[in-house]
Amino acid sequence: LDYILRNLNVEQLVVCGQMTDQCIESIVRDAADLGYLVSVVEDACGAQSEDAHQKGLFGMKGFSRRVKTEQVLRELRSDGSVTSATNNDECLLTQDTVKDGASVKETLYH
Repeated sequence: LDYILRNLNVEQLVVCGQMTDQCIESIVRDAADLGYLVSVVEDACGAQSEDAHQKGLFGMKGFSRRVKTEQVLRELRSDGSVTSATNNDECLLTQDTVKDGASVKETLYH
């Protein structure tokens, strides 16, 4: 994965997922050791208990910055190229791009 990310000139990672105190913490430490700037979306991670979740977040202190989902979305929108909309349980993330000279809205996640 590191090889692919470096070839894509990726410097920053936004991490979320399950098992904050295990999988997420391992990924964050590895990524930081490899020189990536890592943001952990604390309200988009989970563990088997709140205590385990908090322990995992504490263990990543110094290796990453902690952010909330809303902050990540604001940062993605700051250049105007990425927007989001929430409709019930559906989350839609789109990006404006140009294909064959025409402006196209691409769905990144739903």
